[in-house]
This record gives sequence, structure tokens and C-alpha cells, in this order.
Amino acid sequence: MRSGPGERPSDRLGDRRWTVVYDADCGFCKWVLSVLLRLDRAARLHPIALQRSEADDLLQELTPAERMATWHLISPTGERCSGGAAVAPLLRLLPAGRLSAPAFARFPRLTDRGYQWVAEHRSHLSRWVPTSAKQRASQRVDRCEQDATRASRPH
Repeated sequence: MRSGPGERPSDRLGDRRWTVVYDADCGFCKWVLSVLLRLDRAARLHPIALQRSEADDLLQELTPAERMATWHLISPTGERCSGGAAVAPLLRLLPAGRLSAPAFARFPRLTDRGYQWVAEHRSHLSRWVPTSAKQRASQRVDRCEQDATRASRPH
């Protein structure tokens, strides 16, 4: 599919958007999300910070602690998966992730353990990411979040 003049891929997506609910206070989380958004050439991912009221609406069946305990991927039909369980579905959306997604899906407990390890060590892992990279990542995520919010509003 090609974009028309002045049209972004996200303008054509309608209900095909997948929402990624992430922790905006975590520099490492934003950096990883920024990489994913860069790989998302079809602009199918719509980031929403856990700290926003829209996230509360999307995750209303979870307690506030459950919401903040992990990241969440919500399909266009409203199905939610969280933490390690969301890795394979997310990778299937990305051209660069399609080859590895079946391996993560085949070993869900290992995937969840790996995700939990990263989540528990994100502060330490964040030290390996240069501050300038985290700042650029934050700008990209914020820009994508604003663009997606504007695109989802009725005209």
C-alpha cells in the first residue's frame, strides 16, 4: 500500500492499529519501544503511556499495580497480552521480527522468564544506553504517540 500526497501510513490504518502500553518513566523501556517503532515500517503500533488516562480505559480490568507491573499489547479487536506473552505477537507485526516470532511463541515460559529478567534488570541495562540515545528515543516515542492520538480522533 502506498501513501497518497501528504498522507502517512498511519492515516490509512483505521482499525488495524495495535496499541503498545508502556512505562513512560522508564528510559530503557522508551528506548526499546523507539527501536520497535523504527522497525514498524507500516506504522501499525500506537504507543500509549501507562501514565495516561487512555491506558486506564484500555486496561480497566486490571488493578493499577497489575497495569504498572509490565507492558501490554492490545490488538485492533481489543485482545490484550502482557509481558513475555506479548513478545511473539509483537514480533509478528514487524518485518524484522517475523522469523524469530515462532521461536518465542514455541517457548512461552522461556520467553516470559527472559522478559522478567530484562524487566527486573532494566535499571542496570539502561546504563548501557547512552543518554543521547534515550533522549532521541523519548522524542520519537512522544512524536509517534502524539501522531497516533491525532490520527485516531474523528475529523
